[in-house]
Amino acid sequence: MLEYRQYVYLLPLIIALGLLSAYQPLAAGGAVAGALVLLLFTLKTEYFVLAIAIYTPLEEFILKWLPQEAYLPARYAWEGLLIAVFFLVLFRNFIQKGRIWRATPVDLPVLLLLVAAVLSALVNEVPPFIAALGMKNLVRYILLYYIVVNSDFSERFARTLVYALMAMAFVEAVIGIGQYVIGDAAYKFLRASAVEVGGVAVREVTSEDTSKVFGTMGRYNMLGNFLNFFMVMAMGLYYARQKKSHTGYAVFFGVTLVGLVLTFSRMSWLGLYIGFILILLIQRKKRVIIYVMLPVVMTAMLLAAYEGLNWYKGETSKASAVERYVSMFTSGYVEKAARYDRLYALLVTAPTVIERYPLFGLGPGTFASEVTGSGTHDKGLYPEYSHEDWLGINNKEALQYTSDQGWTGILCQLGLAGLLCFAWIFTILIRYSYAAYKASEEPFKKGVALGFLGCIFLLVFQNFVSFNLTYRAVSLYLWLFAAVVFNLYSKERCIEKETA
Repeated sequence: MLEYRQYVYLLPLIIALGLLSAYQPLAAGGAVAGALVLLLFTLKTEYFVLAIAIYTPLEEFILKWLPQEAYLPARYAWEGLLIAVFFLVLFRNFIQKGRIWRATPVDLPVLLLLVAAVLSALVNEVPPFIAALGMKNLVRYILLYYIVVNSDFSERFARTLVYALMAMAFVEAVIGIGQYVIGDAAYKFLRASAVEVGGVAVREVTSEDTSKVFGTMGRYNMLGNFLNFFMVMAMGLYYARQKKSHTGYAVFFGVTLVGLVLTFSRMSWLGLYIGFILILLIQRKKRVIIYVMLPVVMTAMLLAAYEGLNWYKGETSKASAVERYVSMFTSGYVEKAARYDRLYALLVTAPTVIERYPLFGLGPGTFASEVTGSGTHDKGLYPEYSHEDWLGINNKEALQYTSDQGWTGILCQLGLAGLLCFAWIFTILIRYSYAAYKASEEPFKKGVALGFLGCIFLLVFQNFVSFNLTYRAVSLYLWLFAAVVFNLYSKERCIEKETA
């Protein structure tokens, strides 16, 4: 039964429903369903967290079956729920506990990040709706962090969440392997559909490439990012375990590794390796030297074996996994990256921004953003608000790759103020996760903290070769597990002691 205070949630919904029923009966039916879902998620916040975590990898596949007019409402329904549940959790805490907010170590840098965004928008005369759209993809799942932190989730729920997502990664890997084996029919069935809103292409499907698997996630690097995140998380659990059973983990790693290779996502391959090495370093495993030297030797041997390989071969659909890997280390690839790719963004675009707009950049959403399309390969929804010309860089082709270098993208939009706030946030996440790892004796808690440490470093690396902090799944799992780690260990007060 609901307590009398909880009926407060229903009052505005009943009023709105009554008004809506008089004019739009069908919309009223949708409102009833939405209200019931919102009420369920408010009373059982863990259901919302579990639902959004499992739904996100499936989202692109599910949305492709909806009519065009239903795409945007369905896509942004979860973001609407995220905002609603966030405020309702705070309201519930105030009603039931007499407090609204639970302080965490990242509160101050998150607040300063938002202040930097507002000041950047004001200084650069960016309209509020452009600034909001530009910041949305960077900060939306910070709300999920605070939903989890301000909810009293049990360790049992944390276990359910972690193992459910590892199972999801296993299933995605199986789908990817099946996609590769079946071929064209599977690619067509799984491929995300093109989307237009008001005559503007929100997403175009221009590639018919059937060499890189993507499962239900729409794009190969999205699947690669998802798999390597939970493979590193599984590594943390594996090395922290007390029972020495290998079978389950062997099956998991065997299948997900095959799926990861078939994505042909090089940043995901390297991210997995970085996370793995970091976990070994944290545990002070002596054999880490072998794992560091072996890839160096093997890469040198492969370069010798593939001498004369054209870097462009690694970009084609006919390239093997080995050719795609080796091509990264060819002189042609490095030269290409320096002339109009990620190295250009890092070595030319970033210094230009620091020279001309050091503190607050060009403004949120005005560059290296899908909002205006400038600094990206997209047309953009509002190209008229682009500040690309402010940089005075004539190499327009090279500027299109700025969004493939996430840290430069943040610098361009928010300046050094925003970039330093992100560096501060990641530093705090590393500190309290390491404190949690050292303080806990329970294998599950220790393993989650260790795995998350590996994930932080792989994400920091990947944001040099992509703008992965704006990817829905990447951002969601970063903030979700930041909250999970905080919740698991804050009860033991190890975080407060180590980060004070």
